[in-house]
Amino acid sequence: MIASINADTINIIHPQDIAGAYELSESHAEISGEIDLQTDEHNQFIDLDDVSILQAVVFIEDACQFRTINHKIGPRHLWIYRKYQSFPVTVFRFVVIFALHMLAFLEHPSSLTITSDLRSQGLRPMVPCWVTQFLEFIFLSLLLMDNIIRLYVI
Repeated sequence: MIASINADTINIIHPQDIAGAYELSESHAEISGEIDLQTDEHNQFIDLDDVSILQAVVFIEDACQFRTINHKIGPRHLWIYRKYQSFPVTVFRFVVIFALHMLAFLEHPSSLTITSDLRSQGLRPMVPCWVTQFLEFIFLSLLLMDNIIRLYVI
């Protein structure tokens, strides 16, 4: 706002009321620490490219999720890193780890029954050995790919 003080009245003029942009005097700008927003507003992002913006986005996402920032910052690495840290991939990774741990309850000799009462021995699941081994191989292969991707981006 610009204020003009006369002997009888005080006039306060809002910058939007002035046709065009208002200019602060250099002495006022130096004293108050204000800058000319009209020129800086349009020029502040002129030198930023897509890689810089992608790096900034990844660092902000890392800060919001409390993740470490010790990873490579090349454009391809950051693209893979964002996909790797996305919610669906994270959920898939936890499901694979959970399923790998749950396979232990299906292998022979299994202690998995409907009831824990020793007097009534329920039927235990009999899964063929090759099925559990195949599933273990698949899950371990997925975890190996997970580690390879992690090594590539970190």
